[in-house]
Amino acid sequence: MPSRLLALPFALAVILFLILATQNPNYGIYIAPPLVVLAAIYALHPQIDWWWYQKHPPKMNVKEQGFLDRFSGYYQGLDQTAKERFRNRTMMIRLAKDFISQADDKSVPEDARLIFAASQAQATFGLEEYLMLDYEKVVIYPGAFPSPKYPELFHASETFEEETKHGYVFSLDHAMTGFMQTRQYYPIMLHEVCQSLIIVHPDWAWPEANENSWPILEEISGFSTEALKKTINRPDLEPKAVMLTYFLSFPDKFLALQPELYGACAQVLKQDPVAN
Repeated sequence: MPSRLLALPFALAVILFLILATQNPNYGIYIAPPLVVLAAIYALHPQIDWWWYQKHPPKMNVKEQGFLDRFSGYYQGLDQTAKERFRNRTMMIRLAKDFISQADDKSVPEDARLIFAASQAQATFGLEEYLMLDYEKVVIYPGAFPSPKYPELFHASETFEEETKHGYVFSLDHAMTGFMQTRQYYPIMLHEVCQSLIIVHPDWAWPEANENSWPILEEISGFSTEALKKTINRPDLEPKAVMLTYFLSFPDKFLALQPELYGACAQVLKQDPVAN
Protein backbone atom coordinates (compact mmCIF):
# COMPACT_ATOMS: atom_id res chain seq x y z
CA MET A 1 0.00 0.00 0.00
CA PRO A 2 1.35 3.51 -0.80
CA SER A 3 0.59 4.74 2.72
CA ARG A 4 2.90 2.08 4.14
CA LEU A 5 5.75 3.23 1.93
CA LEU A 6 5.06 6.81 2.98
CA ALA A 7 5.15 5.79 6.64
CA LEU A 8 8.39 3.81 6.37
CA PRO A 9 10.95 6.66 6.75
CA PHE A 10 9.04 8.09 9.73
CA ALA A 11 8.93 4.67 11.38
CA LEU A 12 12.67 4.31 10.85
CA ALA A 13 13.17 7.78 12.34
CA VAL A 14 11.24 6.76 15.46
CA ILE A 15 13.37 3.63 15.83
CA LEU A 16 16.58 5.61 15.30
CA PHE A 17 15.73 8.23 17.90
CA LEU A 18 14.64 5.53 20.36
CA ILE A 19 18.06 3.90 20.00
CA LEU A 20 19.84 7.25 20.35
CA ALA A 21 17.72 8.15 23.38
CA THR A 22 18.96 5.07 25.22
CA GLN A 23 22.43 6.54 24.94
CA ASN A 24 21.50 10.22 25.35
CA PRO A 25 18.06 11.19 26.78
CA ASN A 26 18.17 14.52 24.93
CA TYR A 27 17.27 12.66 21.73
CA GLY A 28 13.91 11.72 23.22
CA ILE A 29 12.32 15.02 22.14
CA TYR A 30 12.92 14.10 18.49
CA ILE A 31 10.65 11.06 18.69
CA ALA A 32 7.43 13.08 18.89
CA PRO A 33 7.36 14.68 15.37
CA PRO A 34 7.66 11.43 13.36
CA LEU A 35 5.16 9.80 15.74
CA VAL A 36 2.64 12.54 14.98
CA VAL A 37 3.18 12.05 11.25
CA LEU A 38 2.76 8.28 11.60
CA ALA A 39 -0.50 8.79 13.48
CA ALA A 40 -1.76 11.10 10.74
CA ILE A 41 -0.80 8.61 8.01
CA TYR A 42 -2.55 5.80 9.90
CA ALA A 43 -5.73 7.88 10.28
CA LEU A 44 -5.75 8.99 6.66
CA HIS A 45 -4.36 5.88 4.99
CA PRO A 46 -7.58 5.03 3.04
CA GLN A 47 -7.64 8.50 1.49
CA ILE A 48 -3.89 8.46 0.82
CA ASP A 49 -4.03 5.06 -0.87
CA TRP A 50 -7.11 5.99 -2.89
CA TRP A 51 -5.54 9.29 -4.08
CA TRP A 52 -2.45 7.40 -5.20
CA TYR A 53 -4.34 4.66 -7.03
CA GLN A 54 -6.50 7.18 -8.87
CA LYS A 55 -3.31 8.62 -10.37
CA HIS A 56 -1.51 5.27 -10.67
CA PRO A 57 -4.05 2.43 -11.12
CA PRO A 58 -2.68 -0.93 -9.97
CA LYS A 59 -1.75 -3.21 -12.83
CA MET A 60 -3.64 -6.39 -13.53
CA ASN A 61 -1.38 -9.44 -13.45
CA VAL A 62 -0.88 -11.82 -16.37
CA LYS A 63 -3.14 -14.51 -14.89
CA GLU A 64 -6.03 -12.05 -14.48
CA GLN A 65 -5.57 -10.69 -18.01
CA GLY A 66 -5.58 -14.25 -19.30
CA PHE A 67 -8.83 -14.91 -17.44
CA LEU A 68 -10.52 -11.95 -19.16
CA ASP A 69 -9.04 -12.93 -22.52
CA ARG A 70 -10.50 -16.39 -22.16
CA PHE A 71 -13.91 -15.75 -20.64
CA SER A 72 -15.02 -12.17 -21.34
CA GLY A 73 -16.35 -11.77 -24.87
CA TYR A 74 -16.88 -8.08 -24.15
CA TYR A 75 -13.21 -7.59 -23.25
CA GLN A 76 -12.07 -9.65 -26.24
CA GLY A 77 -13.88 -7.26 -28.58
CA LEU A 78 -12.07 -4.13 -27.37
CA ASP A 79 -9.03 -2.64 -29.08
CA GLN A 80 -5.76 -2.50 -27.15
CA THR A 81 -6.29 1.03 -25.82
CA ALA A 82 -9.79 0.21 -24.64
CA LYS A 83 -8.57 -3.05 -23.09
CA GLU A 84 -6.06 -1.14 -20.97
CA ARG A 85 -8.80 1.27 -19.89
CA PHE A 86 -11.06 -1.67 -19.06
CA ARG A 87 -8.33 -3.31 -16.97
CA ASN A 88 -7.60 -0.07 -15.10
CA ARG A 89 -11.27 0.44 -14.33
CA THR A 90 -11.67 -3.16 -13.21
CA MET A 91 -8.79 -2.80 -10.76
CA MET A 92 -10.13 0.50 -9.40
CA ILE A 93 -13.62 -0.98 -8.92
CA ARG A 94 -12.13 -3.96 -7.11
CA LEU A 95 -10.28 -1.62 -4.75
CA ALA A 96 -13.42 0.44 -4.11
CA LYS A 97 -15.60 -2.48 -3.00
CA ASP A 98 -15.89 -4.16 0.37
CA PHE A 99 -16.09 -7.89 -0.39
CA ILE A 100 -17.66 -10.05 2.31
CA SER A 101 -17.72 -13.85 2.28
CA GLN A 102 -20.47 -15.98 3.78
CA ALA A 103 -18.47 -19.16 3.24
CA ASP A 104 -17.24 -21.16 6.22
CA ASP A 105 -13.64 -19.98 5.79
CA LYS A 106 -14.75 -16.33 5.31
CA SER A 107 -12.41 -15.88 2.34
CA VAL A 108 -13.52 -14.25 -0.92
CA PRO A 109 -11.86 -15.95 -3.93
CA GLU A 110 -9.82 -13.59 -6.09
CA ASP A 111 -11.76 -14.78 -9.15
CA ALA A 112 -14.98 -13.60 -7.50
CA ARG A 113 -13.52 -10.14 -6.91
CA LEU A 114 -12.29 -10.01 -10.49
CA ILE A 115 -15.53 -11.07 -12.18
CA PHE A 116 -17.61 -8.64 -10.15
CA ALA A 117 -15.29 -5.73 -10.93
CA ALA A 118 -15.17 -6.71 -14.61
CA SER A 119 -18.97 -6.92 -14.71
CA GLN A 120 -19.31 -3.42 -13.30
CA ALA A 121 -16.62 -2.13 -15.67
CA GLN A 122 -18.60 -3.61 -18.57
CA ALA A 123 -21.91 -2.02 -17.55
CA THR A 124 -20.36 1.41 -16.88
CA PHE A 125 -17.67 1.46 -19.57
CA GLY A 126 -19.23 4.40 -21.39
CA LEU A 127 -19.83 6.44 -18.23
CA GLU A 128 -17.49 8.93 -16.56
CA GLU A 129 -18.74 7.96 -13.09
CA TYR A 130 -18.09 4.24 -13.08
CA LEU A 131 -17.19 3.41 -9.46
CA MET A 132 -20.72 3.53 -7.98
CA LEU A 133 -19.34 4.19 -4.52
CA ASP A 134 -22.78 4.10 -2.86
CA TYR A 135 -22.90 0.39 -3.74
CA GLU A 136 -19.89 -0.53 -1.68
CA LYS A 137 -20.66 -3.99 -0.28
CA VAL A 138 -20.42 -7.20 -2.31
CA VAL A 139 -21.56 -10.21 -0.29
CA ILE A 140 -20.67 -13.64 -1.66
CA TYR A 141 -22.45 -16.88 -0.71
CA PRO A 142 -21.17 -20.26 -1.96
CA GLY A 143 -24.60 -21.08 -3.42
CA ALA A 144 -28.18 -19.85 -3.47
CA PHE A 145 -29.21 -18.05 -0.30
CA PRO A 146 -32.17 -16.61 1.63
CA SER A 147 -32.08 -12.97 2.77
CA PRO A 148 -33.99 -10.67 5.13
CA LYS A 149 -36.04 -9.45 2.16
CA TYR A 150 -36.76 -12.99 0.91
CA PRO A 151 -36.32 -15.25 3.96
CA GLU A 152 -38.05 -18.23 2.39
CA LEU A 153 -36.58 -18.02 -1.11
CA PHE A 154 -33.15 -19.37 -1.97
CA HIS A 155 -32.15 -17.02 -4.77
CA ALA A 156 -29.04 -16.32 -6.84
CA SER A 157 -28.60 -12.55 -6.56
CA GLU A 158 -30.00 -9.42 -5.01
CA THR A 159 -29.40 -5.67 -4.91
CA PHE A 160 -29.99 -4.24 -1.44
CA GLU A 161 -30.20 -0.76 0.06
CA GLU A 162 -29.15 0.21 3.57
CA GLU A 163 -29.25 3.61 5.26
CA THR A 164 -25.74 4.67 4.26
CA LYS A 165 -24.17 2.06 2.00
CA HIS A 166 -25.88 -0.19 -0.50
CA GLY A 167 -24.62 -3.34 -2.13
CA TYR A 168 -25.10 -6.69 -3.77
CA VAL A 169 -25.45 -10.33 -2.74
CA PHE A 170 -24.48 -13.16 -5.07
CA SER A 171 -24.29 -16.92 -5.25
CA LEU A 172 -20.72 -17.68 -6.26
CA ASP A 173 -21.76 -20.78 -8.24
CA HIS A 174 -24.23 -18.80 -10.34
CA ALA A 175 -21.91 -15.81 -10.71
CA MET A 176 -18.95 -17.82 -11.97
CA THR A 177 -20.92 -19.80 -14.55
CA GLY A 178 -22.77 -16.66 -15.66
CA PHE A 179 -19.51 -14.83 -16.31
CA MET A 180 -17.53 -17.69 -17.82
CA GLN A 181 -20.36 -19.16 -19.93
CA THR A 182 -22.62 -16.22 -20.73
CA ARG A 183 -24.10 -17.96 -23.76
CA GLN A 184 -25.41 -20.79 -21.58
CA TYR A 185 -25.94 -19.16 -18.16
CA TYR A 186 -27.30 -15.79 -17.12
CA PRO A 187 -24.66 -13.25 -15.89
CA ILE A 188 -26.20 -12.33 -12.55
CA MET A 189 -23.46 -9.89 -11.55
CA LEU A 190 -23.92 -7.87 -14.71
CA HIS A 191 -27.68 -7.95 -14.13
CA GLU A 192 -27.47 -6.55 -10.60
CA VAL A 193 -25.08 -3.77 -11.64
CA CYS A 194 -27.58 -2.79 -14.36
CA GLN A 195 -30.34 -2.92 -11.75
CA SER A 196 -28.42 -0.59 -9.45
CA LEU A 197 -27.78 1.86 -12.29
CA ILE A 198 -31.53 2.06 -12.84
CA ILE A 199 -32.06 2.68 -9.12
CA VAL A 200 -29.34 5.33 -8.83
CA HIS A 201 -30.39 7.19 -12.00
CA PRO A 202 -34.20 7.04 -12.19
CA ASP A 203 -34.26 10.22 -14.28
CA TRP A 204 -32.19 8.79 -17.13
CA ALA A 205 -33.97 7.98 -20.40
CA TRP A 206 -34.10 4.23 -19.84
CA PRO A 207 -35.79 2.31 -22.68
CA GLU A 208 -39.17 1.00 -21.66
CA ALA A 209 -39.45 -2.65 -20.72
CA ASN A 210 -42.27 -4.47 -18.95
CA GLU A 211 -43.94 -7.88 -18.73
CA ASN A 212 -44.83 -7.62 -22.43
CA SER A 213 -41.11 -7.41 -23.27
CA TRP A 214 -40.28 -11.00 -22.31
CA PRO A 215 -40.90 -12.51 -25.79
CA ILE A 216 -38.50 -9.95 -27.32
CA LEU A 217 -35.89 -10.67 -24.68
CA GLU A 218 -36.25 -14.41 -25.21
CA GLU A 219 -35.67 -13.96 -28.95
CA ILE A 220 -32.50 -11.95 -28.34
CA SER A 221 -30.93 -14.27 -25.78
CA GLY A 222 -32.39 -17.69 -26.44
CA PHE A 223 -33.08 -17.95 -22.68
CA SER A 224 -36.62 -18.82 -21.71
CA THR A 225 -38.27 -16.43 -19.29
CA GLU A 226 -39.33 -19.36 -17.12
CA ALA A 227 -35.75 -20.63 -16.82
CA LEU A 228 -34.43 -17.13 -16.14
CA LYS A 229 -36.95 -16.48 -13.37
CA LYS A 230 -36.18 -19.89 -11.88
CA THR A 231 -32.45 -19.09 -11.90
CA ILE A 232 -32.79 -15.74 -10.13
CA ASN A 233 -35.75 -17.01 -8.05
CA ARG A 234 -37.03 -13.61 -6.90
CA PRO A 235 -40.54 -12.28 -7.55
CA ASP A 236 -39.28 -8.80 -8.52
CA LEU A 237 -37.09 -9.64 -11.53
CA GLU A 238 -36.85 -6.36 -13.46
CA PRO A 239 -37.28 -6.72 -17.26
CA LYS A 240 -35.44 -3.45 -17.80
CA ALA A 241 -32.31 -4.78 -16.08
CA VAL A 242 -32.57 -7.99 -18.12
CA MET A 243 -32.82 -5.93 -21.30
CA LEU A 244 -29.64 -3.98 -20.44
CA THR A 245 -27.86 -7.21 -19.55
CA TYR A 246 -28.72 -8.68 -22.96
CA PHE A 247 -27.65 -5.45 -24.68
CA LEU A 248 -24.21 -5.93 -23.13
CA SER A 249 -24.09 -9.73 -23.51
CA PHE A 250 -25.66 -10.32 -26.96
CA PRO A 251 -25.12 -7.01 -28.77
CA ASP A 252 -24.93 -8.38 -32.32
CA LYS A 253 -28.20 -10.26 -32.10
CA PHE A 254 -29.81 -7.43 -30.14
CA LEU A 255 -28.92 -4.94 -32.88
CA ALA A 256 -30.08 -7.27 -35.65
CA LEU A 257 -33.47 -7.96 -34.05
CA GLN A 258 -34.21 -4.70 -32.24
CA PRO A 259 -32.18 -1.85 -33.79
CA GLU A 260 -34.25 0.97 -32.27
CA LEU A 261 -34.17 -0.56 -28.81
CA TYR A 262 -30.45 -1.20 -29.23
CA GLY A 263 -29.92 2.47 -30.08
CA ALA A 264 -31.86 3.57 -27.01
CA CYS A 265 -29.73 1.33 -24.76
CA ALA A 266 -26.54 2.58 -26.40
CA GLN A 267 -27.59 6.17 -25.84
CA VAL A 268 -28.37 5.81 -22.14
CA LEU A 269 -25.25 3.73 -21.33
CA LYS A 270 -23.12 5.82 -23.69
CA GLN A 271 -21.50 2.82 -25.34
CA ASP A 272 -21.93 0.72 -28.48
CA PRO A 273 -20.73 -2.87 -27.85
CA VAL A 274 -21.10 -3.83 -31.52
CA ALA A 275 -18.85 -0.96 -32.60
CA ASN A 276 -16.37 -1.97 -29.92
